[in-house]
Amino acid sequence: MTIAQRDDVVLRHGTTDDLEAVQAIATACWMPIFASFRQLVGEAIFAEVWGGDPPSWIEQRRQHYERWLREKPESIWVLDRAGELLGFVTFNIDPAKGLGTLNTNGVRPDLRGQSWGTFMYRVVLQHFRDLGLVTATVQTGLDDSHAPARRAYEAAGFRANTPMVNYYLDLRESH
Repeated sequence: MTIAQRDDVVLRHGTTDDLEAVQAIATACWMPIFASFRQLVGEAIFAEVWGGDPPSWIEQRRQHYERWLREKPESIWVLDRAGELLGFVTFNIDPAKGLGTLNTNGVRPDLRGQSWGTFMYRVVLQHFRDLGLVTATVQTGLDDSHAPARRAYEAAGFRANTPMVNYYLDLRESH
């Protein structure tokens, strides 16, 4: 079912047939992010938190999307050009709070700068409005590897933010 269309690309509900392509896009998008995390927190903490090498986070993400497609298929949308996936977005809706949350998402890195992320986010935000939600939120990193995501969120209209930082401590070291 087509949710929205731009040129020859449709935004539609994801299916289990999309799992491999969603995983490939997510991995390509997050390789630089996890490389940044590794550099920022160091090898020991990175290995404990994200699995080191081989990167177990790839398998964790695959399981995450498999679960999402099984449990919340209405909340994962994919960009599709004639059967080729270009990107995806997942979201949660909390009607009691009037809150919509953009969750994990990504666009193939070779398509960066073509506003496909912004297109998806704007459609999801309109969906939130149509449902009567009053607030939308998204969380992203402040490191350089998240700069493309921040640009896309800002282009979609997100403005207010609460800068945050995650601190890590290797408890095996004495302090």
